[in-house]
Amino acid sequence: MIRVCVLQGARGGRSALFDGIEEGGIRAASYSSHEIDEHENERALEGLQDRVILLKRLSGDINEEVDTHNRMLDRMGNDMDSSRGILSGTMDRFKTVNLPYPSITMPTVEPL
Repeated sequence: MIRVCVLQGARGGRSALFDGIEEGGIRAASYSSHEIDEHENERALEGLQDRVILLKRLSGDINEEVDTHNRMLDRMGNDMDSSRGILSGTMDRFKTVNLPYPSITMPTVEPL
């Protein structure tokens, strides 16, 4: 007899838990497929925005690196031109020193 009362009490408690299900309680708490699709689209859009920001930052860093390398190459080119001029002047001096002794041959410097 006690068991029957407990079961009936449990059933009464269950029915209290699920009151309103037949009246649309679940439908009110659930989302429509349109709302779920919108939520997924928003998450995908946020992910794309993060990627675009990352790519924009990365392309800016690459641009700065390219500019730095171009400046360095320009300086190296200028230094090479300057060195070529100094070396050419030095070779001209050797030629003038070598005039009294034509039998001595001097190495020549050819441009790159």
